[in-house]
Amino acid sequence: FDRMSSVLPAALAQLEAMLAPDRWLGFGVRAGATALCVAIVSATLLLRVGAAAYARLKAERHFDIDAYVGEPSPPLKSRAKVVLMHSFNVGRHAASAEPHALAEVVSPHMPGLHVTLRAGTPAASAAKPCAATPVSSLVVGTIRMGFGHHRIAYATASWGVESSHRTYFHDLLSIESVEADLIKETDKLYSKGSRLASELGGTIERFWGSLTKSGDADALRVTYQMAEHLKPLLLGFDRDTPIIATHCLVGLLAIACGFRKVVNLVIDNHAQWFVVVPGALNLVQGPSNYHALLRMGVPAKQLKLVGAWIPKPLVDNIGVDCAAREARARARAPLRVLLPVGGAGAQRSFICSLVAALVPEVAAGRVELLLNAGDHTHMRDAFVAALTGAGG
Repeated sequence: FDRMSSVLPAALAQLEAMLAPDRWLGFGVRAGATALCVAIVSATLLLRVGAAAYARLKAERHFDIDAYVGEPSPPLKSRAKVVLMHSFNVGRHAASAEPHALAEVVSPHMPGLHVTLRAGTPAASAAKPCAATPVSSLVVGTIRMGFGHHRIAYATASWGVESSHRTYFHDLLSIESVEADLIKETDKLYSKGSRLASELGGTIERFWGSLTKSGDADALRVTYQMAEHLKPLLLGFDRDTPIIATHCLVGLLAIACGFRKVVNLVIDNHAQWFVVVPGALNLVQGPSNYHALLRMGVPAKQLKLVGAWIPKPLVDNIGVDCAAREARARARAPLRVLLPVGGAGAQRSFICSLVAALVPEVAAGRVELLLNAGDHTHMRDAFVAALTGAGG
């Protein structure tokens, strides 16, 4: 930016000369043209400064994302965009590779599961030092955002607990640290930015959407770059410890830290670079997503079709549960409808409308409605309001 400030006056002087002579350009036209040229030069210089900053970011990476997505030299616009979003994400935070010591407690929700905390914090006052080893342990890494990532993590952990591996539930937000705060603050900033852009509308909203709503290669670059700032959250484990990631940021963090046994559960059935973790084994739920990712260029050896993420107790009980459902159907028992929803509330309006529409069926005894909002009280309150408003 210092370089830009020194170059800009000279560039503007040249443009002023190009706009002469005054005898054929009126003052208003000349002023408008000058302003346009200033904007063009400023934008060009900002793009070039951003591109230079991108080169510095790339030099710090553990993994070459550009080569992975087939763009060894990304367009100037992409490089500037990544630098802008990275600055938005981390601000002045300095990346560190100093690991946070971990402690563990027994999960209150799943017998046999061990939950990690940061050693030495008040939350870990009754915890024991983390006993994870590369040979006998399995780490399920997640971030509690919304609903899906945690649900998938618990489903995965249920299989680990039943195996011979000591299974750890490692939520990055549970490791009290500046890195965990960075994730929280970034999430808040994105939410605030989205609300503000929505209120302003027009060009601002479109610009914000172009920065944040695409899951393209730039989104993968931005997410990986943030992962480089979160290393202390995972380096408390040996790098040979198997990591199963239920959030792509966790998987990218593991790759950035140099972990050698990383599995990424692809959380979305829409194929895009953002949900892929380069260098990991990416497991997908459906064949269309699998083939779409192959066409995008994800190496076949890093991709596998496996099906849905279902807790082991549900899988073990499929036969008994299906027989019970058939018996209920033959007996004309009320249809049971389970509606799970997360804290982000992305489908809040739709779910509330559906709840209201089902109220007459519930009142008639034809439907039993089960609403699961976890501990998200604002979603529970929205359900109650929808039921009350519909006479339920």
